[in-house]
Formats: sequence, structure tokens, C-alpha cells
Amino acid sequence: YPELSKLEIHNLISYVERDLLLKYILNMDLDIEIEIYGYGWGSDEDFLPHYKGVLEYGEQISEKYNSAKYALVIGGYILQQRTLEAAASGAIPLVFEAAEGAELAERDLYRDSLLFFKKPDDLRNLLRDDRTVDLDYLVDRNSYERFVGRILSSVRSHLQSTG
Repeated sequence: YPELSKLEIHNLISYVERDLLLKYILNMDLDIEIEIYGYGWGSDEDFLPHYKGVLEYGEQISEKYNSAKYALVIGGYILQQRTLEAAASGAIPLVFEAAEGAELAERDLYRDSLLFFKKPDDLRNLLRDDRTVDLDYLVDRNSYERFVGRILSSVRSHLQSTG
């Protein structure tokens, strides 16, 4: 058998944690409809009642987020694609707070833009609390325009230091 790298082991553990966390949440009777989309979810009978298939990138994903009040983000880090897609479409990201190291600074930066939970049972209170969040701050701070600006700034800085 090939030897697994630390990163590969970390990724495997993250997927197992995510799946177990989602199974726990699905069994909590939160009185909210939970839909699951994507590849592989339909092969587990615990997920099957909530599994709605695979969405195409772009319009289909955006339509789902536009129709949702919340989006569950349990992938192990804060600023993943799901977080930004949901926020850009107006769905409030419910983010599992597994933050460590550099992620702690992101958590604090986005404290008013996301709803964080440390334990699945915290979701009950989050869903009852009709707190508003500042999705615009999160989306604006992570826009393509800002990303391009950071790249250009980095390239200019590198050219000036080597030039």
C-alpha cells in the first residue's frame, strides 16, 4: 500500500468528521428542511432522504442558495467556496467552528457576517435566534475585484523588488 501523507490523512479525517457531523445534525429534528446536493451523498441511507441530486455550477447552485435562508458549512474551514457562494446569494452561512491558528483571525474578522456553532446542539439556538448578519461585508471583502487587486499588488511589489 502507498504511504499516505499528513495532508492526505488530514483530508480523510476532515471528510469523516464532516459526514458524522452531518449525520448527527440530520437526526436532531431541527424542524427545518435540510437538502443535500453533490456527488456521493445518495449512496448512504442516512443521507438519502435529504439527498436531492447534483447541481450544475452557476445558475442551478445560485438558485438553490437564493431560495434558502441558511447554508450549512461543515467542511472544516471558514472561507470555503460554499461559504462565499451562499453569502453572495443571500443565504446565511451556518459555519461549524473548527477554527485553529490562522482561521481564528478569519473567525473574528467575519463574526458579524456568519453564524458560528461549536457543537451541533448550538444549531437549535441559532435557528431560533433571528439575528441579522452582514453578508455584504463578507462578499465585498472576498470579491473577484479585490482578489485581482491583491494579485496585481503582489506582482507589482515583486517586480519592484527584482527590477
